This record gives sequence, C-alpha cells and structure tokens, in this order.
Amino acid sequence: MAEEYHFYIERREADGWVLPLDFQPEPWTYESQRPFGEFAWAHPRQKWLALFWGEGALFPMRLGPPDDRRGSPLLRDLSRYYDVSHDDLGLSWIPYTDLLIDCWDTDAVTLVACAPARYALLFGDGRQSFPSTALIEAGLTGERLDRLRDGWLAREPVDNTFGRDRFRVAELPPDRMVEVTWRVSITEFVGEPHAERFKGLRRFGPDDSLRILSRR
Repeated sequence: MAEEYHFYIERREADGWVLPLDFQPEPWTYESQRPFGEFAWAHPRQKWLALFWGEGALFPMRLGPPDDRRGSPLLRDLSRYYDVSHDDLGLSWIPYTDLLIDCWDTDAVTLVACAPARYALLFGDGRQSFPSTALIEAGLTGERLDRLRDGWLAREPVDNTFGRDRFRVAELPPDRMVEVTWRVSITEFVGEPHAERFKGLRRFGPDDSLRILSRR
C-alpha cells in the first residue's frame, strides 16, 4: 500500500516548537482529530512532491528529524512508540523561509510529458506556457488533453523547433510519442488546495519562526 506524505506546521517559541494557537485542522486531513499541526497530505503519485524530494528538488527537505525537538507535539508523540532518529518513519523537515513562498506565483518551473509527434511543434521551444488553445484546435481534447497537461518536473526545456530536433520530429510517424516541455508557475504546478495551504501558513507567524515537518 502506498504511504501518503503528511505535512505539519510548527512555530518557534521561547521554550521550543509548538502548534500555533490559532491553528485549526481541516476535517479532511488524516489526523484532523490529533493536535499535531497537520495542514496537508498527498498521495505519492502527486508529481509536485518532486519539488521537495529527489534529485533536482527546488526546496529539498532535510532528511531525518530536526536537531531542535523541544516542545514539538508531533515528535513528542512519535517518540513514545519509535526511535525518531531512525528513518523508519520517513521524517523530514524544512524551514518555512526555504520555500521562498513569495516566488510561487511569479517563478516558473519546466514540466515534461510525452505527446504524439503531430503536436510537438505546438510547444515551441519548450519554454512557453501550455498550448491549450492550439492543442484543442488541433483536435486534442477531454481526458487526453488533461493527461498531457499532467507533466513531470523537467531538468531542462526540450526545443523541437530548431535544427536537427525539428527535422527528427518531422520525420517521425504522427502518433510516435516524443517529449515536450512547457512552463508553469510553482503555484500552478502544486495546484489547489495544496498551494494555498502552503502559502497560507505565514498567517501563523513570521516566516523565520515557522517550520514544516513531514512523515510518511
């Protein structure tokens, strides 16, 4: 069975890390009845998790529990049953400042997916926005369009419009799958409701007084 990723918010006080007093968990969170600060969870198939884990992560999580565990409601509870210094729980964390939240609406990431060669040129040099209108006009609609839009985080753009790559794509059968890329904001990639939940955490205090814990 897949293990979901769970995210928790904590705020630093003079005597350690605590659950923000005005934090109210949403009823759909896995641990909504437990006072640990869970504000979101995600299935491992959620592609935006690559922003936090794996090679090329933009906001890499720090593996293991934080050194400062004073007062942490989550770590205090887990330590009753587990040795939290081991990796059995998939614990990780990140200072809230490392998320660069102010950039999520303005900075873009490159996504990649495979599309039939007949559509490859519609993506231009791979640095443009997703060409929804052009794809619809070319006959790609419905679930096929939605599946294509659900791309993975890419290392670099794919330019199928120039030189040898353009010639290669032109020679392929129209249904042969090729890589295409496009650009989206970080907020758009993370999607709702998760993007707003991460951005909304700053209402619990100054950015440098907050941290996010995660476990699986």
